[in-house]
Amino acid sequence: TLQKINSNNEKFYAITPAIPGGLVEADFLEKLAKVAKKYNAILKVTTAQRITITMLKSEDVNKVWDELGIEPDDNSNNCVQSVVFCPGDTFCKRGKQDSVQLGKLLNSDYFHKQMPRKFKIGVSGCPNACGFTQLKDIGLVGLIQGWSIYVGGQGGFKPRIGQLLIENLTLTQAYKLTNIIIAYYQKHARLERL
Repeated sequence: TLQKINSNNEKFYAITPAIPGGLVEADFLEKLAKVAKKYNAILKVTTAQRITITMLKSEDVNKVWDELGIEPDDNSNNCVQSVVFCPGDTFCKRGKQDSVQLGKLLNSDYFHKQMPRKFKIGVSGCPNACGFTQLKDIGLVGLIQGWSIYVGGQGGFKPRIGQLLIENLTLTQAYKLTNIIIAYYQKHARLERL
């Protein structure tokens, strides 16, 4: 995507490979660094737990995708964005629930799925909600007693904290209810966000 036009009217582009939950193997991280160095690009860690390669020239974009061994991301705005999930009880001492398992599962099922509008899902393993979970269309927050689900959150110029829908669900129940919410939204929404 076009990222920047400088004062000399030069255009620079960026690509953002999907990295579910920001969990990246060392070999792939080295590959990103090598490609960025080769094309004089900059690596930027995003709030969506991905790594953008930016300041690319137009003629280099497809070469970079090829060297990474990844198909270009034809992401439209009207789809489920990369699911943001924290380390949960897998990697964090504050984690109360397994946000990595639930986040990977939801990302696998829904990443890039077409929606009436842009759609964001966040999964946090504790009430700290490191991924701004309550500011997502669907936010799942882990507590000692189980999962809480928030709906209708939104960041941006007019941020809105999602409304608490239900508490104390098992992982299976939280996953199933998330599927139901998404199916309902797909069927009934027109252009509005959840």
